[in-house]
Amino acid sequence: MPSQQIIKSWSIYGAVAIIILGTVLHYFYPWFGEDRVLGAFVPVNESVWEHLKLGYWGLVLFSIPEYFKIKDKVNNYAVAKFLGILALEFSILGIFYTYTTFSQGPILWIDISSFVMGAIVCQLVAYRFYLASALPNKIQWAAGLSFLGIGILFIYLTYSTPLWPIFMDGQDFTYGIDKIKD
Repeated sequence: MPSQQIIKSWSIYGAVAIIILGTVLHYFYPWFGEDRVLGAFVPVNESVWEHLKLGYWGLVLFSIPEYFKIKDKVNNYAVAKFLGILALEFSILGIFYTYTTFSQGPILWIDISSFVMGAIVCQLVAYRFYLASALPNKIQWAAGLSFLGIGILFIYLTYSTPLWPIFMDGQDFTYGIDKIKD
């Protein structure tokens, strides 16, 4: 199988894996007794912010085996992952805040569809950068560190949650893992 076909296949697998992993991760917090350590990596409430973790950590889990299978066949691995996760998260945010501007509130099937679409967009962006001309190592390092920074931000904001609308659980109107009331 030519290299480009392998990259394309792994990109498709990635979209499917992110969707499946994100779906399963959605339920981990209640399944595991609301474990505070696990809460760093999975949604601890029904806020928009917490649900963005699903895409990020789903992508991280998929990227581990993917890296070892295609690292020598692609360019710009770190840039592809960083721009892919940004595309995923901004797709979800854009769709959510656009439709809720006109609706009475969240609509589950649209939220699920935005996650699926975000995973596909993530992998399309990554695929394009895998095949692009190699970027300088400084850019690769900056992208890799930025990607890690997003994960650190998710973890940090799980325990030190700002009282901003994106962090509010729409069901009980609390914030973060400690269920802070505004």
